[in-house]
Amino acid sequence: MTEAATALCILFILLSPFAIAGLALINSGLIRSRSAAHSMMAALCAVAIAAGMYFVCGFAVAGYSGGPAHACGLQAGRGTG
Repeated sequence: MTEAATALCILFILLSPFAIAGLALINSGLIRSRSAAHSMMAALCAVAIAAGMYFVCGFAVAGYSGGPAHACGLQAGRGTG
């Protein structure tokens, strides 16, 4: 990957929390102001649960630096007999 593509990927990764916050603000703006705090807390909890599940399950298929692209999969070219 080129340096420009790497910088662009890092920029998009750093901008993704703003997208989550924007969707939460739009969602809380569509309801009564009395329950806006509850809506924001529910969005925060949903993001926290999603991040936790990615940490638990997502790294198994995402791989790691210097290792395989994924930790589980089939071996290509191996026969059964």
